[in-house]
Amino acid sequence: MFKRILTISILTFSLSSHSAIVNLGGTTFDTATGLEWLDVTATIGLSYNQVSAQLGAGGTWQGWRYATYSELDQLIAGFGYSPVITPCSLGQVYCDNSLPGDNNLIETMIQTLGDTYYQYLVDENLLGYYDLQAGGAGYTYGILGSTAGSAGYPGYRDIGMILDQQDYYVPSGNPGDRPDIVASIWTAQQETASDPFIGSYLVRTSAIPVPAAIWLFGSGLVALGWVRRKQAV
Repeated sequence: MFKRILTISILTFSLSSHSAIVNLGGTTFDTATGLEWLDVTATIGLSYNQVSAQLGAGGTWQGWRYATYSELDQLIAGFGYSPVITPCSLGQVYCDNSLPGDNNLIETMIQTLGDTYYQYLVDENLLGYYDLQAGGAGYTYGILGSTAGSAGYPGYRDIGMILDQQDYYVPSGNPGDRPDIVASIWTAQQETASDPFIGSYLVRTSAIPVPAAIWLFGSGLVALGWVRRKQAV
């Protein structure tokens, strides 16, 4: 069991011969871009201006910056997700909505980058009222640093979202599996506005060298194989 926990703690996603997404727990490293992504739930409930004020020297998130929608596009591609609806407006690659059924890759992206919906339910003490279905994820909803979707509206920033939308309304006893959504730009958020279920997409150039990330990936595979062999004995 300990080995399984260890394996999960260094879980990595090998998604092509050229890149990997490495889940470091609290942050996610994309070897293709060299960017490390902060878990979106770390900034949940804070406005763009509130987070921006903490990005400088001595701030809570010193060394981090806001990601652009194009960087979110690259990250989504790194997970191995391919757009379903193209071309998209506003220049973004991913604006797929009303995706039918369950998509395990969407759930993986949410659970890796930070499930802001689940965190919202926890913070608002609503887990006994609304809950996630077994195996389902809520959504990752975050503010971006770009303004492509809010052109002509000064003081607004783009929103990126990955939604699984699979939850359970406890009072009625009826599960709900609404259409999934993946969007690098969905709408705009006022820079002074905050919502209890929205965080921010923050990135920094990772201090982890790519060979070390690949070593983590290899170690994860070796550990996983070791656990499976022990279970088979």
